[in-house]
Amino acid sequence: MSKLLVTLGFASSNSEARRSVTQGAVKINETKLLDPNDRVQIQSGDIVQAGKRKFAKIVVG
Repeated sequence: MSKLLVTLGFASSNSEARRSVTQGAVKINETKLLDPNDRVQIQSGDIVQAGKRKFAKIVVG
């Protein structure tokens, strides 16, 4: 999950991304992520939110 946040530009490093997930600042489709080690299946159309203002819609194709 942390690599996705860095790729999207929501975090500047993997450790910052892990901290954001641990603090409860990351959601996928309105579901809060709490464990930075969880593997998440991202599909086309999913919405990733980091904090209050950073949103991204995933488009695969």
